[in-house]
Amino acid sequence: MFCTIIYICFDEFQCNELSNETPDDKPENKNLLINPDCPIGLIRDYITNNLRLSGEIAENYELCSLKATLLDTRQCSPTTCGLDILTNKETYYIALPNENPENSKLIIPLLNQCSSEFLEFLSIQRRKSSSKPRKKFSKMSKTQSTPFSIPGSSLTTLQKNKESKNLE
Repeated sequence: MFCTIIYICFDEFQCNELSNETPDDKPENKNLLINPDCPIGLIRDYITNNLRLSGEIAENYELCSLKATLLDTRQCSPTTCGLDILTNKETYYIALPNENPENSKLIIPLLNQCSSEFLEFLSIQRRKSSSKPRKKFSKMSKTQSTPFSIPGSSLTTLQKNKESKNLE
């Protein structure tokens, strides 16, 4: 029974952010295997020690899934079984606290920023954030105009035709 955590050490991540190295010179992401059948407090300590996290970062990092979903392990009791939160044979990333108030929902994975994993993760986040507003539009009643309709346009005309057919 195991889970995989993909990461780079925090020291390398900080250097990675500040350096002008080419993608070939940057450190590669590493894999850390963890046993999810342990208390979540022990799992978090194991990750903190292996990734050499300290201070505020060690207290505030979070685990997130490949689908950019935070797991909220910090909110759990340290004695909570890891299997209550983690799924066997799944892969997770370390998410750093976001210090940018403008992008408070942006999750920053502790990965090489030139890696395919990092780029894929950001892509998934963008898709998730752009898909949320669409759900709001689908809940509109038939009498409301869509945010894209312009009076007299073909969209408004089509909408009126649909409404009149429904009334018949």
